Order: sequence, then structure tokens, then C-alpha cells
Amino acid sequence: MYLRSELLRARPGDIRQSYVAFMRRIWQRWWSDRCAIEIREFHQLLGCLVKLRQDASFVREPAETVPFRILTIRRDGAIGTFSPELASTPSPEYGAFVLGNVVTDTPTQVAQGVAFQRLHRDIAVGRNRCREACGYFPVCGAAFQSNRFTEHGSFRATETLTCRLHRQALTDVIVDELARPVRDRRNRAPG
Repeated sequence: MYLRSELLRARPGDIRQSYVAFMRRIWQRWWSDRCAIEIREFHQLLGCLVKLRQDASFVREPAETVPFRILTIRRDGAIGTFSPELASTPSPEYGAFVLGNVVTDTPTQVAQGVAFQRLHRDIAVGRNRCREACGYFPVCGAAFQSNRFTEHGSFRATETLTCRLHRQALTDVIVDELARPVRDRRNRAPG
């Protein structure tokens, strides 16, 4: 049995509505303060939107989809990659996400191991499925691997509630807020 995401306890419509209202208010405060502090979520998505505008083929490449870009080493030397949250996620199917050990295994041995190969393949399958199915893929890139597993029990799954909130809803809020001055000017223009 795998851990289940706590987000699954909430009603999706309610949580999305609350999240959108909260993020819209944060955006408006941040924007009115002339972006005085860096808010990671806004910074990352705005960067993706700028890159997408410059290059229509742009696709975000989240660190948790690239082997060994994130490396987790546990107290006992066990090695994991893709998502640090997986280090505390039980999984008989994936051997508790232990791919090797820094004491006994070289990086090449870990990368050639059956456990790594299976995990890497399943994440790639899920990422490709997202690419085919989701209009938000360029700004997401199939992120949130730990949520994919805890919400669906599989890395081959596509959309998660986490994605619907942190990528889809947030992108909608930001695009809507960026377009608001233009809409306001049009609405005030004499008709």
C-alpha cells in the first residue's frame, strides 16, 4: 500500500475555488507592491510564459523528471532520485525507492540497476502521456512526481490535483491577471 495524498480528502471544486481566490489575492498584493519579493511560483510560471512566448516549442523540464538532477541520500547511504519526497514514501512495488547505496554502488551501477531503470521508464511514460493529453504541459513538463504516485499509485498516470492547482489554476490566474489591464482599458473606452 502506498501513502495517499491529503489533497484527495478535499472536494476538488472547493479546493480549486479557494486556491484561485488565495493566489489571486497574493498576486494582486505582490503586483501592487511592484513585485518587491520573489514568490517562487510566480517567478517560475512567468519565466515559462516568457520563454513560451519567445519560442512556441518551449517545454519546462522539471528537475524531478531528469535522472540524478535531484539526488537524495538517506542516513543509511540509500540513494534515490527524481523526487526527494519519495524517500519517505513506502512502496513495495519500487522497493521503497532505494536505487542503490553510496557505500556499495557506483553511480553507473545505480543507473544500470533494475530499480532505477523501472522508475525512470515509468516516469518517462507518464511524462509522455501528459505531453499528449494536457494543454498546460509546456509550463508544467509533468512535474510533481511524488504527487502523481501518492494520488494515483503510478508514475504513468497523468493529471493530479496538485497539477490542477499549482500549474493549471495558477497559470489561469496569472494569465488572467496579466490580461486584466487590457480588459479594463477596453471596458472604459467610449463605445
